[in-house]
Amino acid sequence: MTTLDLSSWRAAGNAAEPINPRVLEEFFEEFSACGFCWETFAPAYGLAEDTLLVSTSLRQQPPILCLVKTSEIEKNKIFEVAGWGDGVRAIPGCGQLVCDTQVVIANPETLTRCQPDEVGEIWVSDPSVAGGYWNRPEQSKSSFRACLHY
Repeated sequence: MTTLDLSSWRAAGNAAEPINPRVLEEFFEEFSACGFCWETFAPAYGLAEDTLLVSTSLRQQPPILCLVKTSEIEKNKIFEVAGWGDGVRAIPGCGQLVCDTQVVIANPETLTRCQPDEVGEIWVSDPSVAGGYWNRPEQSKSSFRACLHY
């Protein structure tokens, strides 16, 4: 790898589900000697129903990791912690919304907006979101036309 030069790489998009922060770290450790910069990572969020891209990180900004208690995530709660340790999970930030995209984190059972410290489903609205699933009207109705109850 002594001849590999990654110094001109400007954005390494990653919209895996989930984005594994350890893979980011291992990749950086392996290729930083080749000029790969940590700020080149651009975590994103996408889904096929929205022509793939919902949000993306800004170029040349370091990835943002939110460290949370794993035991609370399992209870659908977000409890941030200050550092790594046993029972801690990192959740990478996926950047800013693109285009006219609107996102709500919703409780799928109550059809209400989640509080900032709650885990929920990601609901996306955008002109590029598909109209539904081919020949599956009932599933399309629940998945593509869900509405919040206030």
